[in-house]
Amino acid sequence: MKRRGNIAGFTLIEVLVAMTVLSGGILGVLSAFSLASRSGRSGANLRQAVAIAQRELELIVNAPAGAALPQRQTAGRYEWQPLVEDLTPRLKRATIKVNWSEGGAAREYRLSQVFRSAGEGGS
Repeated sequence: MKRRGNIAGFTLIEVLVAMTVLSGGILGVLSAFSLASRSGRSGANLRQAVAIAQRELELIVNAPAGAALPQRQTAGRYEWQPLVEDLTPRLKRATIKVNWSEGGAAREYRLSQVFRSAGEGGS
């Protein structure tokens, strides 16, 4: 701050430097908020995919023997496909694959469970 006679104030250069420093700080804070928002959204999408996979897996594992396997389904941004494989005559593996798009990128979550076939071959 320079002083000429009785007039006190900041020079134009001092004001520009102060504005540049302040702008850099504000941009840093805004980018941190943006990153936190994207991370929160990504976590919410993954939680929803996990919930879908768990629900569908429970339906398959608890279905009576010979029940029809659900086909590919969609809800909102999510699409899921069940798959059941015979491991042995009494054991099966159910897998649910959930797909969704997030920020232009394809995302996928898989959940599998091995279970005993219901009502086949006695106890």
